[in-house]
Amino acid sequence: MIGVLAELERSLISERTRAGVKAAQRRGVRFGRKVKLTPEQIDHARKLIDEGESPPVRGRPLQGGPFDAVPSACGLINWK
Repeated sequence: MIGVLAELERSLISERTRAGVKAAQRRGVRFGRKVKLTPEQIDHARKLIDEGESPPVRGRPLQGGPFDAVPSACGLINWK
């Protein structure tokens, strides 16, 4: 009997949670991870990458280091 009541309570909690999320979305609340870069920053970074600009020196690993080939190997960054 206690198991049935626990299952009922769990389903009520789940239903209320879903209703709360839908209400928040209707109010305009945004869910998920926050954007780290502005659209202008993204455009600027893409332009620099397309022009073949290299990354800042402090962001680059030392030559011959263990992570030297990782960005280009992943295909994420096209720095030359």
